[in-house]
Amino acid sequence: MIKEKALQRHKYRSLRTKEKYSNETAPWDAARNFLSLFPIMKKKKISIYWPTGGELDTKPLISVLNDKGAVILLPKIYKNSLLFKKWSIESKLCYDEKNTFSPFLNEETIIPEIVIVPLVAYDIKGNRLGQGGGYYDKYALNNPTKLFIGYCYSIQEMNIVPREEHDMILNYIVTEKKIIKLNRE
Repeated sequence: MIKEKALQRHKYRSLRTKEKYSNETAPWDAARNFLSLFPIMKKKKISIYWPTGGELDTKPLISVLNDKGAVILLPKIYKNSLLFKKWSIESKLCYDEKNTFSPFLNEETIIPEIVIVPLVAYDIKGNRLGQGGGYYDKYALNNPTKLFIGYCYSIQEMNIVPREEHDMILNYIVTEKKIIKLNRE
């Protein structure tokens, strides 16, 4: 299973990187789809990832969420755990222990209501192939009532994601082309 996931990660990372450069409107289209699901954002606590590599750019969605009065949280890996730190557009970012941009450790930690999750690939059953660290999977296991939304390019859809028992299942998948609503069990 580990070898299969590694092969799929390599394939789908390459696909999403190509899509990033060929589909320039995707970040705005995906943001529009997200907002059709959740038009009222005032004071809603939303965790959203800062894009790296070929991930779907979340900055247009962050900007709109900020304008709509959402409480924006960015994930931070600290001591091998996932924390959600309050962040504003005026605030600086730093690298966390996994070398991803995140807020500084002294920023307020807040529990999100909605967790927008990056991914490498997904299937129509809501299975997610992540980066391989398991941080979101562990968080989902300990917070089963939270709303988890995969945010990605539609090209990242695969027939069947290789899934282990501890892997999370998403509530929604939002792409630039569609919204998939799922029953997370």
